[in-house]
Amino acid sequence: FYGAKMGFGMRLSQLLGSIIVKPLFEASLKSVDKCISASKYMREKIRRYYGIDSVNVYPPVNVQEYYSKTGKGYYLSVNRLYPAKRLELQLDAFRLLPHKKLVVVCDFAPGDAGIGYAEKIISGAPKNVEFVHSAGFD
Repeated sequence: FYGAKMGFGMRLSQLLGSIIVKPLFEASLKSVDKCISASKYMREKIRRYYGIDSVNVYPPVNVQEYYSKTGKGYYLSVNRLYPAKRLELQLDAFRLLPHKKLVVVCDFAPGDAGIGYAEKIISGAPKNVEFVHSAGFD
């Protein structure tokens, strides 16, 4: 997805970097005594791509300091409206949940290829989805 958006020079430098850096990185993995990951998702990616088992070490958070308040009756999603974010998956989920409400706080950068995507997403959203965005978006 991102490769198609890059110019030739950037794609070439990325390809050369991966040809040089990837073998060096993979060779250096042989000397690793212990691999640490910050999530189950990353642990699985490390296992799948590099064949190494890692230990999950989660960032320390004192959960006793936090509590759950009563909800406001909606789900909140904060996104940049861009195809790679795949916001249509959230909209599909809320089509199946017409009794639930989703509020999407969103924007996109000027000149983004995502502008057409944003218009498509907003115009095709179910009635239980509300978009909150910058004033210049309409």
